[in-house]
Amino acid sequence: MTNVVNQKSQKFDKEELTELFSDFELAFNPSLREDTQLLIDQYENEKRSKNKHSIKLNYTCGTYVSRVKENDNKTFYPKHFKKDKWEKGVGDAIWTPYRFADLQYCEGSFALMHEGEKATDYARYHGLISFSILGAKSRDEEFIEENLTFIQGFGLLGLIYIADHDDAGIKKANLVQSVGKKIDFPVLILPIKLLYPDAKQGDDIVEYLKANSKEAIGLNTQEYQKLIKANITLNINDNLNLLIGDYFIDKKESEPRKTTILTTTEAVNEARTLLQNIQDEIELNIALEELRARTKISSYTWKNDFIKPLKKEIKQERLVLEIQAFLQEPDPINRIYLKQSICGNYSINSKDFEFATNYVEQKNQTPEQIVFDGDEFFDLPDEEEEWLIPSLLPKGEMMLLTALPKVGKSLLASDIVYAVLTGEKVLGEEAVKSKVLYVGSDESRSSLKRRMRARGIDLIPNKKEKLKIVTYLDLTDTARLEKELEDFRPDLVIIDSLTSTTLNLGVSEKDAEFAKPIYRLKDLLKKYNCASVLIHHENKNKEAKGICKVSGSARITAAVWGIAQMTGSDGQLISENQEGVKNANHRILSLSPREGEKVTFNLNINPKDLWGEQGIFEFLGEADDPNGTKLSNRAIARKCCVDEKTVRNL
Repeated sequence: MTNVVNQKSQKFDKEELTELFSDFELAFNPSLREDTQLLIDQYENEKRSKNKHSIKLNYTCGTYVSRVKENDNKTFYPKHFKKDKWEKGVGDAIWTPYRFADLQYCEGSFALMHEGEKATDYARYHGLISFSILGAKSRDEEFIEENLTFIQGFGLLGLIYIADHDDAGIKKANLVQSVGKKIDFPVLILPIKLLYPDAKQGDDIVEYLKANSKEAIGLNTQEYQKLIKANITLNINDNLNLLIGDYFIDKKESEPRKTTILTTTEAVNEARTLLQNIQDEIELNIALEELRARTKISSYTWKNDFIKPLKKEIKQERLVLEIQAFLQEPDPINRIYLKQSICGNYSINSKDFEFATNYVEQKNQTPEQIVFDGDEFFDLPDEEEEWLIPSLLPKGEMMLLTALPKVGKSLLASDIVYAVLTGEKVLGEEAVKSKVLYVGSDESRSSLKRRMRARGIDLIPNKKEKLKIVTYLDLTDTARLEKELEDFRPDLVIIDSLTSTTLNLGVSEKDAEFAKPIYRLKDLLKKYNCASVLIHHENKNKEAKGICKVSGSARITAAVWGIAQMTGSDGQLISENQEGVKNANHRILSLSPREGEKVTFNLNINPKDLWGEQGIFEFLGEADDPNGTKLSNRAIARKCCVDEKTVRNL
């Protein structure tokens, strides 16, 4: 056997070895699990079998070991190929380390070494690159040197020899280590008892891996493999001074270093800190087990009486933090991923997620005083109502604008936008010149642009500072809208339409749950003192009258300040002119506010070529006020700062 790679010989002193192992990497390849599965099954069958059982362990294409179990006795028969036939014994064949083909994964790292093939295969099954030396020649120093030199030639930095828990295992490990010193190839001995304190006489890494597999509930295969690798690495790092000392003084067996025993209260407090600060599950499990080892608490009691309740407590705290991060995330794509991640990690469905986000959002808001005694309540200062469009649309309130399709809801919204941006009249009232945020998710960008251009909105000066257009909104996720409200500070928000912004809600509009995002939207807009118009459709039930024609749950209409319903075309209340000819362009708009009288407006759709100059709708006056008396009274009342009833009584 010859070296396949020339490597410069190097002498190691204690300081150099400490530096070498202070940041070492174990060779690891999780993909080898499938390749090892068949042998693992055979080892397990061997344990269960009461009959003669044989396993073939291949070293090279010309050598193998037959592992035979009969009557609880195990015998190993090396065989080699010579002159066209298989012969028993080692012979003069070249016996490489067992699993030598895995050396291709080891350059620049450390690998494990074990006493036998079974330990090597179980470690390999867990992704840990491992080797062993033919048992029949395990006391042959020259043979060991050939094998170590062969391994060293592939660029390995050293070996971690996991010694069996018996005198024979320690002696074999010491022999391999002494040969490693001879060829300047570091071999650290890690007694299985140090890695696995529950090890019994004769145990090796197999028992350690099986014991840990029982603790791997909830981890997938690769996570578990990484946990094992990390645990071995941690044990070496934590006991490095002891192991390096062994390298020089050849102690027969190392004892775990002494640690200060923690009280239960101290351990629980430290566990809580670990759970709060370590996100990686593998790292967390290792840290918790290391902490338990510093107590007198059994593994079962530690996990069931302390860690489980703590994890539940911390999990709830972490869920709240993650939901807060979700609520603060402005990017809609990132929010989708965050929602999926939270739902997956905490096993909650969309409905539960919605409930949780609502709860956290409400908890984050500064609570207002809601309970007053009689004197306190009537001593509260009266809040003067501010109007964006006098008598029609107050600031901080929401109006629901409804109609059947193609009646003109979006057209009226365009007139309202123009009036607020310019301070001109709409529905007979002069709007307060203000900024507008328009959510146009119900139609394509091109269609929205054509409608706004037809109204002349594109010609309004300084529209960059006055107008913002949002082409997509999901009312189940209002963080993006809140960011725009915070940055832009509009006075009017128009949302066209309720249906297109609730596609992801997951409930029918007839369900009472459908109104929840409307209430949240209303509260959000009130926070920024925005007047708002929410556009919605009506049902085609000919028997329904008034607000009963608004499609969906009655809670939708209950959520808003006022409801504006438009009728007119397609045979609905089509008026006749003085000559008795039906006017298909006539519209009736009925406004029902929460407080005050219902108002009905007569409107007429202007010819399209006049929209830019005269508006889309011509205001013909109130249906029951042909002379405009009520309109004048409202104007006088506002000017005199009194109510309309007082003006009528003058």
